[in-house]
Amino acid sequence: MTTEKYPEIPLAFRWHAIKVALKKQGYSLTSLSKQSGVTGIASAGKKHYPAAQAEIGKALGVSEKILFPERYDVSWSQEMQAQVEELMPGLFALPETEEPKPLFITMVEEKSLMAVDISSIPAEEPSRLAWVKSELRNRGFVLGTLASHIGVPRSALDNLGSARSPSLQALVATCLGIAPQTIWPERYDEKGVAIPSRRKVGRRWTDRKMEYQLDLSEGLWLPMRDLTGLPGMGNDVTFIIMHGENLGWKIRERFGVYEVAFDSLPTETRSFLLLLTANRNVSAAPDTFHGAQIVSHSVSKTRGIVAVANVDGEISLKVSDGKSLVEVVLGRRDVGALAPALLDAAKAAADSGG
Repeated sequence: MTTEKYPEIPLAFRWHAIKVALKKQGYSLTSLSKQSGVTGIASAGKKHYPAAQAEIGKALGVSEKILFPERYDVSWSQEMQAQVEELMPGLFALPETEEPKPLFITMVEEKSLMAVDISSIPAEEPSRLAWVKSELRNRGFVLGTLASHIGVPRSALDNLGSARSPSLQALVATCLGIAPQTIWPERYDEKGVAIPSRRKVGRRWTDRKMEYQLDLSEGLWLPMRDLTGLPGMGNDVTFIIMHGENLGWKIRERFGVYEVAFDSLPTETRSFLLLLTANRNVSAAPDTFHGAQIVSHSVSKTRGIVAVANVDGEISLKVSDGKSLVEVVLGRRDVGALAPALLDAAKAAADSGG
């Protein structure tokens, strides 16, 4: 038989019991304050704060008058005593009953036993993340609750397509009843262990001291910094690295410079790099010279002889046709087409008897 009544127990002990009861329901004073929008809920332990007391009672499923009877005009009853004894048995040294699991935990455990159909999962972002979110919603999960369960903001889930989060990836996969490497195979090794982001790997001092040079001993690897702005690539090196990691590109770091294997690049990027006229620094011109792009040309009404000069790293080629002098400026990428063009011209001259 209970010998103490709730109002007779000092408020400091009762307040501690209230916080324990809130924790069992999945709340803390801070989380309850954020959820309800009522600030300073913690101050209800020391002073009369009706709004905070109402939110605490609502969270525990009882009237705030039962929790703080001395602050309201109430007459204590056996019914009230029974309610607080059931809610906070430890306060009265009564045997505690096993609390039911929070609804979210129960839901996760149930859904983890039912694997989602992965036949339609996209291989690339952002379609893959959209698929993940859709499947979670179809299973009844609230995305904000899912993120807050492990203490991360909702934005962490929204950025999961480009930013790695092993803990969040594991929870998402569990909710879908599959392994996280099934969704993000490029983020895990053969044993299913999460691969850390390359941006967190510290560079060795010896690497930083050495000067970067292109190395073709293991195939064609190109520095990321030289690929920005090309078709199929972004304008920021960090974004390209993140995007490439998500798509499973072969990426490595040498002497502080990130490189990507040529065969990992998007088709449009590779095609652009293979074009003889590919030059980011020169806008395309409508004229061509036997496959070599004419960057600029000018015609003067004077006779002259053929002359070749190096002007600002480009070849300036002056050719006289007997009537006028044509100046053609060729970039580095155009030089490869110059020899075939000259051979064609020589053959044409021989055939015409010139």
